[in-house]
Amino acid sequence: MKLHVFDLDDTLLCGDSEGAWINFLSTKGFFVNEDHASIMEQFEVDYRSGNFDPEKYCLYILQSMQGLHEKELSKLSDQFIEEYFDQLVDQVTFNLLDRIEKEDLSIIATGAMDFLGNKFSNKFGIQDCIATKTEIINNKISGRLDGSPNFGSDKKANVEEWCKRKNISKEEIIFYTDSINDFPLVEYSPKNVIVCPDHKLGKFAQENKLEIIYR
Repeated sequence: MKLHVFDLDDTLLCGDSEGAWINFLSTKGFFVNEDHASIMEQFEVDYRSGNFDPEKYCLYILQSMQGLHEKELSKLSDQFIEEYFDQLVDQVTFNLLDRIEKEDLSIIATGAMDFLGNKFSNKFGIQDCIATKTEIINNKISGRLDGSPNFGSDKKANVEEWCKRKNISKEEIIFYTDSINDFPLVEYSPKNVIVCPDHKLGKFAQENKLEIIYR
């Protein structure tokens, strides 16, 4: 038995789910600020350079959704999956999923928001999803996070805790990622599959003879 741990954006998906979500919401009357495009561009630059502030990014998304009821969120996220799923997956997506044997377990570990990660895990038939938690108060989005973003060392700690709860040895983990931001979990995992990596992670993967997959 192996535990397949998939990063979501640009790994299992061929694109960025939260970026697509933001584009989707922009058609629904969210993110109407004039500097929205430049803010998003800077987030992308910071992410690719390893200088990303995940909390700032998540709060930017959530504050635009503040006051949205859970039922409306569920309806919007279902509509989002229906409209955007096909453009966020490719053959590599399904090749990675085909690596899961019948006796294996699989989870998504993503910095994306839980309402997105959970929809994708359900769509793929993946058992569980560890994601950044959205704070819900009185059935509405508060505009804040419930805890820290599931990112970097926090993602590693959350996967480690999940394995302890399920009584799964770390030796069973196969971790799939594209980003140097996941380096703590790369170091923790006994086996890694690097998918279309950024420059820093690609260099590390080549130097350490890790499996690399390109789209």
